Amino acid sequence: MDDSTEKPSAARRTVRPEDTHNAVPSEEPGADAKPKGIALYHDMRVEEDFAKCATRIFSILKKAAATSPGAPRYLYLDIQGHRNAAGGYDADAFEIIQEFLMGFLSPYLTEISTPLYQARNPNRSRTSGMSSRCGSR
Repeated sequence: MDDSTEKPSAARRTVRPEDTHNAVPSEEPGADAKPKGIALYHDMRVEEDFAKCATRIFSILKKAAATSPGAPRYLYLDIQGHRNAAGGYDADAFEIIQEFLMGFLSPYLTEISTPLYQARNPNRSRTSGMSSRCGSR
């Protein structure tokens, strides 16, 4: 029996520990100098369609941006099921991965890790401009 609380994933091993600490201010001098990173995680369950998954991810992102503005945000997405007849991801999962994360949310994130890719935003993550609701497909 494995007592480890960490789920094995290649994407998680590539993140630097200094980027994923909780964004709580430190008591140390100079703690205000640079905000610490926030890890955002969502597991797209079998029963979630595009709309439900997108709404949940967007809600997580908005809360992180509101509670820790300016902190780097690292999004990790896992997907359960959502396979088509050929064994690839179904339309809902593929649209979340390709269109929603890369096409819509990427400017607001520092890094995105999915089962298909890991991408880093070369620019500083935006916090302004997030609408109150996510776009519909």
